[in-house]
This record gives sequence, C-alpha cells and structure tokens, in this order.
Amino acid sequence: MAFCKLSDSAILFDVTPLENLFIQEFLTKAPGDFVKVYVYGLYQCLHPGAAEPTSEAFALALGLETETVYNAFSYWARDGLVRIVSQDPFTVEFYNVKNRLYQNNYETPPELARYSDFNISLQSVLGGRLLHTQDLQKIYDWIEVLGMEPEAVLHMVSHCVERKGRQVSLAYMNKVALSWANDGVRTLEDAERRIARHASESTQTQKVLSHIGVFRTPTVDENRLFNKWTEEWGFSLDAILLACRETTKIQKPNLAYVHRVLASLYEQGFVKAADIEAHFSARDTIGAKLREVLLALGQKSVSPTQAQNIQYARWTREWGMDHETVLAACTRASENGRATFAAVNSLLEGWHNSNIHSCSEAEEMLECERALDGALGEVFRRAGIVRSPGQSDRAAYTKWRDTWGMEEGLLLFAAELSAGANQPWQFLQKLLSNYHKKGVLTLEQARAERRTHTANRQSGAPRKKLDGLNYDQRPPEQNGLDRDFDDLSAS
Repeated sequence: MAFCKLSDSAILFDVTPLENLFIQEFLTKAPGDFVKVYVYGLYQCLHPGAAEPTSEAFALALGLETETVYNAFSYWARDGLVRIVSQDPFTVEFYNVKNRLYQNNYETPPELARYSDFNISLQSVLGGRLLHTQDLQKIYDWIEVLGMEPEAVLHMVSHCVERKGRQVSLAYMNKVALSWANDGVRTLEDAERRIARHASESTQTQKVLSHIGVFRTPTVDENRLFNKWTEEWGFSLDAILLACRETTKIQKPNLAYVHRVLASLYEQGFVKAADIEAHFSARDTIGAKLREVLLALGQKSVSPTQAQNIQYARWTREWGMDHETVLAACTRASENGRATFAAVNSLLEGWHNSNIHSCSEAEEMLECERALDGALGEVFRRAGIVRSPGQSDRAAYTKWRDTWGMEEGLLLFAAELSAGANQPWQFLQKLLSNYHKKGVLTLEQARAERRTHTANRQSGAPRKKLDGLNYDQRPPEQNGLDRDFDDLSAS
C-alpha cells in the first residue's frame, strides 16, 4: 500500500490537467472519439485507482468499441504523445506534450520514424480513417517483404480506395498487393501500367458479368479468371459470351459455372467462337433427340444427363445407328417390360454385334422376334410357364423348329406333356432332346411315341429309362400327372 494517497472521494473532486499546447496543436485536428480516449487515458494515469485497468473496461466507460480505443492510441502514438508498451495486456505510456513539441527527447518507434513521410501520405489517401498498429505493420510488409516501392504502395491504396471507398478492408488491399507482387509490380511505373491493364480487363470482365445478369464491378479474382480464359486458354470475348448461354440451366448464374463450361470446351478442343457455336448446335440437336428417346421410354419430365448424351453419341457415331433405330429399340425395351436407358443400350449393343444398324433391319428382326414371342407365348401357356420369353428362349425355339425341323404341333404337344412338372421349361427341353435323338419330328410321330409308351406301361413290359429324360421329377403320385415320363421306353 502507498505511504500517501488521495481518498477515493477526493478523486471525484480533483482535476486532470490538460495542457493548452495539446488543445492548440492536437485537439483541433483529431477525431472527437480519439480526444475522449486521450483525456480519459490521462485521467487514469493521474488516478490509477479510478477505474478497472483493462482495455475493455476503458472502452465501456467511454461507450466506444475496443477497436476504436486501439485505433485512437495508435493515432496518438503516431503523433508521439503516447507509446504502446504492450499488446497483451494492452498497456500505454503517456509522454509530456511540451517534451513532444520542444525537447524531442521521447522515444519514437523506429518504424514511425522511418515511414513518417509515407504515413502522412497514406493518411491523406485514407482521409479520416485511421489504421491500427498491426494494420500499419502489414502495409510496411508490402514494402519490406513484397519489395514494392512506397510510391507504388500509395498508388495501389489509392486505386483500392477509388474502387471500394475509404473503408476498404485491409484484407482486400493485402490481396491486391499480393496479386500485384506476383505480377512483378515493384515501381510506381509498374503500378500505373497494372492499373491501366486492370481497367481494360475489368471492362471486358464486366461485359461477361452483365451478360449473365450480374451488374457490379468485377473482383480481382474474377479478372484473374478472365485472364486465364483469354491468355492461357485462348478464348475470345465472343467465345466466352457464347459459353454464357449455359448459365440458363442454373438458378443463379455465376462466373464459376462459366469457368466449368469453358474448361469442358477447352478439353474438347472447342476454343473459337464458330466452333463453339457449331458444337452447341449439334449438342442441342442431340438433346432434342434424347428427350424423344426418354419420352418413348415413358420418362416425360426427365432431362437428359451428360452420360446419356455421351451414350447417344456412341450409338449414332460409333455404332452407326440412326435415330429411328434407337426409337425402335425403345419400343422393344418397353414391350419387354424394361423401359430403361440401360435396357435400350443392351439391345442396341446386341444389334450392333449382329450387324443391324438401320431401322429397316431392326424392324425386320423385331418382326421375327415378335412372331417367335407369339409362338413361344402359346408354348408357355400350355406348359404352365408364367413369364415373358427371353432371348435364350427364342434361340431354343429357333433350334427346335429350324435346326431340328420339328413341327409346331409337336412343340405344343410336348408343352402340354410338360405341364405340371416341377420345372416345366427344363422338362420340355429334355423331352424335345429325347425326341430329336429318336427322330421324332411331327405331331403324329410324337403321339405314336406316346401311345407306345402307354401300351408298354399297361402290359408290364420292362422299361428302360431314357438318357434324354434322366431328369429328376416327382413320381406320378406326387405331381398328379397321368403320364410317367421317367419310364418312357426307348424305341
């Protein structure tokens, strides 16, 4: 505890001396809030116990933001009236005003002395806005780290203020400084050329933005993106504006989407405006045909995907299918109960492998398939098979009828004999294979074979199990059939 001190009640009625030199030389030029900060700080220097010694409590007492308090002390530090001793905790040391003006024996921060003229010019560009010490250090880095001359930095700050106003954020200016440094801007002449080029770039980028319904000044990143399109990829402004058509597909057009469109065009080798126009025209034609394909598959409200565009191009360009052939495949897929894009692709791949590429060839084949399906449908009905015929079924029927020469009546008769088996289709195949081995080709021959088999059963003659019918079946007592195919005798 101090040997002597004023009582707490005496502080309220004491005085805080404010020198006339301060009023005449500093108060009239400083912002009002900064004067409040200085006077209240002087009051706390003379009466340390009058308030809680924290920057937060200091700001609260004055009704200011803490950041404003920091900026104010940075301002007075630049004028040499105070020195910021520490940032954490925030501590300030006050100097005597008389010493500041006449004796010059106070300790001036080295960076303030080195950049005094620069700071005056910077303050002139920013007007009444004041920068925090950390902000000044960041600006000094543009000179010391990035290697920009002070005049170039001032020109850049002036450019940013013209674009964004005097409240432009330091983060924005830092981004511009880094961009300029990467572009080799070091001198005032470099900065002037960079601004002139930026004006040209900005004008063209703004045309692109306006084309997609965005009416504002382009950002640094957007200008850089435009440079990539034109200088690195070789697109002209007309070509870029053509690509902007694609933004009608999204709710909120933006340059990021335009960039993806241009990247895709660049990868495909479409750079000139005329080539892009032709590409879009051909693609739109494919899009219209694809929508017709999807409609044929019952997909009325579905837009074609990029993958479907690629697949359609493969069907027509690589496989040589015309559009009518594709639609015929859609019809066939729907008839098969598989109205999907994948099913159409599977059909067309099979047709391509069978050297069927035109609509007439496809229709001829489909007519044959439909006729086969009709005949197979009757076979299935008589055999008790409940499903639609497939390609393997058609191949089997064609073998029985065309390769083995069996009559249709025989096939239907065999189907009736197969009804009731555990697996009627497999049973039918075994039975017809047996007929083929015995040379049974007609309905009459099959009926005669059946009568012989029945007579042999009734006479009790020895029966030999046929190899062709070596197929596990339930006995007659179990499957209810009144014919025993397992005991058919070989003739």
